[in-house]
Amino acid sequence: MCAFGGVYGLREASIMLLATYHMNNPRRDMYNPDVDDVLSARRQGELQRMAEELLRFKPTVVAVEVEPAQQDELDQDFRDYVAGRFDLMSDERHQVGFRVAALAGLPRVHAINWNEDEGYGGWSLADVYEWAREHDPDGYRQLTSTGQSLVEEFDARQTRSTIAQMHAWFNEPATLAELHAPYMAMAAMGDLPHAAGTEWVAGWYNRNLRIYFNLARILQRGDRALVVYGAGHIPLLSHFTTSGGRFVLEDVRSRPRAECRRLTM
Repeated sequence: MCAFGGVYGLREASIMLLATYHMNNPRRDMYNPDVDDVLSARRQGELQRMAEELLRFKPTVVAVEVEPAQQDELDQDFRDYVAGRFDLMSDERHQVGFRVAALAGLPRVHAINWNEDEGYGGWSLADVYEWAREHDPDGYRQLTSTGQSLVEEFDARQTRSTIAQMHAWFNEPATLAELHAPYMAMAAMGDLPHAAGTEWVAGWYNRNLRIYFNLARILQRGDRALVVYGAGHIPLLSHFTTSGGRFVLEDVRSRPRAECRRLTM
């Protein structure tokens, strides 16, 4: 049997976090590269092959970045997809989540997202950037240059890489650390009594804790959960997953033992 590389021993359930990017270009993140058309024949073939590789994890749960309030709609779309009545849209929830869940024969894809405005201490991301631009020009330049660098690297890699290779890069520890670093830079921005960056980043932590809660509450002993999520969330979700000792965190980059091929994403 193919076994992926968990390092924390047997716990209640195994979780594999797949850091991904928003394939439908919603323009809602800190940094927003232009993703090419994943509905093209070439990209569709790449996505299908990546889904088949992810199936080697043998997931019993697939969870995606959708609010639980939309679970009924998600269930209907997934049932229609399995029945051949629904064309996948160009976002990672469908293109990765639906594909893997269908290949695994699962009855549903789970919605675990949380994103309430009040969780960010009354500050929007634009507010923090504006504060930094006016009061911390060095910090502002650092944030914007980091973002520009990441977008430029994404663009360069996209022209020469398969979708699986793009995901391999996104899931490298160095890439995830680079994505997380701006949040820590923002946490040090602000002044008393208005710690703008700190309050926003506290909301970001709150959001990810609630996502972790939504995931943890649906897992049962022995489950193997594939979590398909925006890459910026993965450092915190990894931390929360491993901190309590309840779950095995599987490495999507691990080399399976014996006859299995490496997941060369």
